[in-house]
Amino acid sequence: MVEKKEVPQFPKPRLPDVRLLLTVADVQDIAKGKIEFERKTLEGFVTDARKDAVYFEPKGSQDFGVALQVFAFESAQACAQEFDRLFSSYPNSVDIKPVAGKTFFAYWGEVMHVGFVSGQGTLIGVVSCGRKFCTSDEIYALAGKVANRMK
Repeated sequence: MVEKKEVPQFPKPRLPDVRLLLTVADVQDIAKGKIEFERKTLEGFVTDARKDAVYFEPKGSQDFGVALQVFAFESAQACAQEFDRLFSSYPNSVDIKPVAGKTFFAYWGEVMHVGFVSGQGTLIGVVSCGRKFCTSDEIYALAGKVANRMK
């Protein structure tokens, strides 16, 4: 009789709940009460066990509101590779002072993005905000708040 040996299993990546990472209260704080936001799914973003997103749509406005995308990886190496790919794919990307791990700022048209590595190097978060609702300092602070919750 051949004895089966257990193959060690790597822990599955833990995907945090995006609704707890970025809340309506966080978004309303940035808007300073000028407009209300409604939580929705991020159009065009397919969620699964390793990625999720949330979008806060400004009520009565066609402008882009505030969004968060989160990606989970089994290893820091896989996370770093995806971060580099995201950095290259976002327009006008530049490295900035980290909110957690490696961090970039990007913008396209009226939407700004801050992408960062967190969660001991196995999570990526991308916070996006329309210029009508956030300044670059505010999106950076919001990304820092999200990164802190991802620890």
